[in-house]
Amino acid sequence: MKNRNRIFLLALFISANMAIAQNPFTEFKLGVFAPSGVESGIFFGVNTGRMIDEAVSFSVAVDMYTNSSTQESEIFQGDEPTIVTEIENSTYYFPVLVKLNYERNLQSGMVIRGSGGIGYSFMWVNENNYLENINQTRYYSGLAWRMAGGIGIQISSSSNLFVDLAYNSSTVSRDKGENAQGLPTRTEIDMSGFAFRIGVSIFNLGF
Repeated sequence: MKNRNRIFLLALFISANMAIAQNPFTEFKLGVFAPSGVESGIFFGVNTGRMIDEAVSFSVAVDMYTNSSTQESEIFQGDEPTIVTEIENSTYYFPVLVKLNYERNLQSGMVIRGSGGIGYSFMWVNENNYLENINQTRYYSGLAWRMAGGIGIQISSSSNLFVDLAYNSSTVSRDKGENAQGLPTRTEIDMSGFAFRIGVSIFNLGF
């Protein structure tokens, strides 16, 4: 609870600074994310905020990772193979971060970028287990932080095209009640890993 309160206060602080800052911007990103606890998947999101000066900005980033997997088996009925679906899983992971960003336009037209952020993440897993007749959704949550760096190039007077490499650190968990001894239990999934994304940053677009 203390960690959540700290993040809430940090979000209020950054929101107050953004309110008095100038020059809004919005970034759109798409790529892949390879967390430790699940398979690689698509990772896209939006990062929007305001410039504090010519290089430093505050922002709020909302991202989504998604991955679907299917466990199948093959059986033969006569001469024709039949594919049997046994288990289907769909995973959705949403980190919401407040960020501090640095971006410098070089005289060559290239852009160097860096950022760091902290926030909270939410995840749910939809499971259809046809073997055991189980259809359920499991919900997880936990703190998250991210560091990222990248390069870009100016493609117009108000926009940049960029590539970023980021490390996302997060462990999400959910309560599982009590064990036989009456002790509280939980299960965890490690969502830490590297992400590679391509995006476009548009200045004077945002709030």
